[in-house]
Amino acid sequence: MSEPIKVPKYVDEPRIVLKWTIDEVMTFFTLFLAGFMADIPWLGVLLGIVVSSAVRRMKNTQPKAFMLHAGYWFGFPLKETRTIPNRFDQHFTK
Repeated sequence: MSEPIKVPKYVDEPRIVLKWTIDEVMTFFTLFLAGFMADIPWLGVLLGIVVSSAVRRMKNTQPKAFMLHAGYWFGFPLKETRTIPNRFDQHFTK
């Protein structure tokens, strides 16, 4: 008999790798890879652990779209939308 399929409780629940969500894992591995490419992998591991725990803490204590709003505030174009203009645009006529 085959294994039962684990169905998430919510439709928009993020993917889980062992006990971490996929964005925490990707944060860790991105910083580890950057440290490995700079020939200081121990610093990449250290920064990966610190930044991943900060991301987890921020996700648990802040509202759901906090990172989206923070990215907008710092000028990162996260999505092309019609309703929210880029805050660094000087002219709005085309």
